[in-house]
Amino acid sequence: MRGRIDWKIRRIADGKSQQMLSSEAGITFDRYSAIERGDVIPRADEVERVESVLPELPIEFFDVNLAELEERIQKLEAISDHRPEP
Repeated sequence: MRGRIDWKIRRIADGKSQQMLSSEAGITFDRYSAIERGDVIPRADEVERVESVLPELPIEFFDVNLAELEERIQKLEAISDHRPEP
């Protein structure tokens, strides 16, 4: 199952960690992380709460190739987590 890449991109663009966002949305960190990874499907109330704390992306953002952006995010995470790149 594919995760909520749109939430991940919006979260990172807003400068928030998963911990920060999950706290603001009133969802446990473990649950939010599983949703973002695609391990679980968010309930309607969770979608509403997360959407209420995530800003929309500026239109300029969509000029970026999303596959390229996802690759960049993975590289940045690999660097920050000190794990090998995929």
